[in-house]
Amino acid sequence: MQYIQKLIFKKNSYEIWTDSGDHMDILEDTLVRLLLHQGMELTEDFWETIYREDQFSRAKKEALQALRRRKTSGQIRQLLLDQGFLQETIDPLLVYLKDYHLLDDLQYIQDFSKDALHLRKDGPRKIRYKLQQKFLDGDLIDEVLNDLDPDLVLENMQDLIEKKYGQGPFSFKEKGKIFRYLQNKGYPYDLIKEELS
Repeated sequence: MQYIQKLIFKKNSYEIWTDSGDHMDILEDTLVRLLLHQGMELTEDFWETIYREDQFSRAKKEALQALRRRKTSGQIRQLLLDQGFLQETIDPLLVYLKDYHLLDDLQYIQDFSKDALHLRKDGPRKIRYKLQQKFLDGDLIDEVLNDLDPDLVLENMQDLIEKKYGQGPFSFKEKGKIFRYLQNKGYPYDLIKEELS
């Protein structure tokens, strides 16, 4: 059994020293949540609880800062893993963020797809690729992309052709350029082939 001998305030954190010489740096959030104070009796289990709670608080702080830049759960997971947080800290944190509606991958995919389709006029294949780069679930991506309006996809493709190459008829060489351009924009092969025939 050990006791908290002293609490030393540092910038945005506290250093806990026990009478046995152990010490730990914790965030103020952890200190307040666990009601830690000088002279408090600590069991070894409670010392571990302090560590786990502080890791959760630190991971939450990092995740909330990252969420200001609109991140996905996969990106948050990777960010925290890269910073050295353990999976046992990250998993409950992601549940916490989802429970408080701070993290919603489906909404992110819907918003991203809408912007890509309406603003950048990207095709479904390019949208899928960009979303996969953000560590999102493939089933969620498919669910949203299957609901894309096929008429809007076709209209966007026609707008891109007209804007970049004018109105047809196009020579064989021009069709090859248009074909490559539209494939790079993420439009399906069959749709391009049908439009250019």
